[in-house]
This record gives sequence, C-alpha cells and structure tokens, in this order.
Amino acid sequence: MIWWATLGDFEDSCGRIVELRLDSNTFSTRELVSYQPEPQRAVPGKGFTGGFMLSNKRALVCGFNAVYDVTEQGVKPYLVRDDFNDLHHIMVHKNKLWIANTGLDRVDVFDQRGRYSGGYALVPAAEEHHRVKAPLPDDPYFANENADTPLHRRRLPDQVHPNHTAVFGGRVLVTRFSERTIQATDTMETVFETPGHPHDGVVDNNQLWMTCTNGLIIACGWSEDGTRLEEHHRIDVFAQTGRWGWCRGLWVGQDTLLVGLTRITRMPRYRWCERPFEGTQTTALLLHKHTGEFIAEANLNDFGKHPKLFSLMGVGR
Repeated sequence: MIWWATLGDFEDSCGRIVELRLDSNTFSTRELVSYQPEPQRAVPGKGFTGGFMLSNKRALVCGFNAVYDVTEQGVKPYLVRDDFNDLHHIMVHKNKLWIANTGLDRVDVFDQRGRYSGGYALVPAAEEHHRVKAPLPDDPYFANENADTPLHRRRLPDQVHPNHTAVFGGRVLVTRFSERTIQATDTMETVFETPGHPHDGVVDNNQLWMTCTNGLIIACGWSEDGTRLEEHHRIDVFAQTGRWGWCRGLWVGQDTLLVGLTRITRMPRYRWCERPFEGTQTTALLLHKHTGEFIAEANLNDFGKHPKLFSLMGVGR
C-alpha cells in the first residue's frame, strides 16, 4: 500500500509530499516533491496542509494562501487568491471545491475553474472585520506579525478555526476546532461534541472517523432521526502505541487505519493535552482498525528542519 503525506515545517515555508510505502508491515519513505512558495506568498512556519486525492497520484493540496495541483512530476498553483488565509483542507463534492479558509473562519466553495460559488461564514461579518483590524493576542504564534503584512500572509486570531469538511449521509459537515464540535452546513446546527479538538474526517462503511489532536480517534454514525452523530467506536492512539504528538492526518482502510502525529516543542494556541512535549514525534502509525493494535510506523522526523504532518492520502498498491 502507498500513501502520500502532506508536510509543512515549523521553521520553514517549504511544503513537502512524502511517499509512504508499506511492504510486509515495514515502511519505506521518500520525499516525492517539495515546493517553496514565491516570496510574496511564503509564510514562515507553514507549508502544505490538507490534501484531497483526485485520482491515482494526483492531488489538490492546500498551502497557507493557495491550492496546488500536485503530481509526482511537481507542483503547480491551481487556485491562488488574496482572500485565502491559513487554508487547512480541501475536498471535491458535486464538482465543487470546498475549502476550509481557516484564518477567516469560513468555508468557501468554488467550481473547478476557480469561480466562487458561495460559502459559509462561521462568525458574524462584523466580528470577522474586527478580527482583521484588532490588535494581536500576546502569544508566541503572533510574535513576528505586523499590521502592514498583506491579508494572505498574515496570522489571524481566528475564533472558530474550521479545519476540515466532510460529506456524510449527504450532508456537508465542518469541524469547529476551538469549540470541539461538528456543525452541519445545511442547518448550521451542532451535530456532535467531540472529546478533543477535531481535525480530520474520513467516511468509511457508513461511519465518520475523526481524529482529535489529543490522540483520540472516534467513529460515529447518524442517530435514527438523523439529527445528531453518535459515537460507535473509540481508539486512544497514545495509550495503544506508547507514542504521542499533535494528532492529525487520517486514512481508513478495510481492516487498518493510518494516523499521523507531529512533534511539538511548546503549547499551541489551543491546548493540546496534559502530556509533556518531550517524546513527541512526527510519524505515521498503522493500527488495526477495530482493536487499535499497533502494526507499523513510518518515521518522518527527518523531512525538514522541524516537520509537521497534516494529511494522509491513500494512493493505491
């Protein structure tokens, strides 16, 4: 089995795609492509974030302020806009691009030619405008920002932090990371409260599987009346594997799942968990889907200065 992992870097603006190949429960890894944005679009500490596999070995991948078309041959800008800020995820649904425009607390929708088709604002317009103009919080994340930085390169103090969209049961769902909830875009109602900050969602066998950054993987299904999600299954990645880190990136197969961890050295803006930073690592872990039993590990610590893993996409065999 082969996967692509999207990586950023805490100490660089370079994005990377790393290929993970599993043979007899042993991983091999190699850098597939790397991409350094032009200076007018580069943002230190960022890189590639969420990706969506369009076909075998072709994906759309988010950067901080653009969507890129990625193949083994290289990286091409696909959709570049100055009102993109800290993109976290993209999916294709009904020939539309659904993009988590995280810094602006929005989900924006485009056709595949890049024409705007509407969107979902997750905070009132007045609050969004105020946040763009307001003084920045006293947090290391904003230490090197200044008011003259263009919007598409500025770190913004988002309120909701929507970082993932998924289609489940015909409904488009979005994570509200800061509130630890899942929201349905058709009714704008909360349909699930997560046991940690939710990050990724994968639909498999009538269940929505989600990562939480505190190491929990949750599988849910719709209630009988279709108004809420109900938890069916839970895996504690840290307890099952003895490994820990900022947990995000998920692929779900027939009998196994692949989940990502990222090494961290300070408390993020949204509190992680009570475990120490020492011992965290950037890695992908293959687990048994039903028991959580550890099977194999792909170490990604050497792909960059301080790599951070974002998404895991299955490519094939």
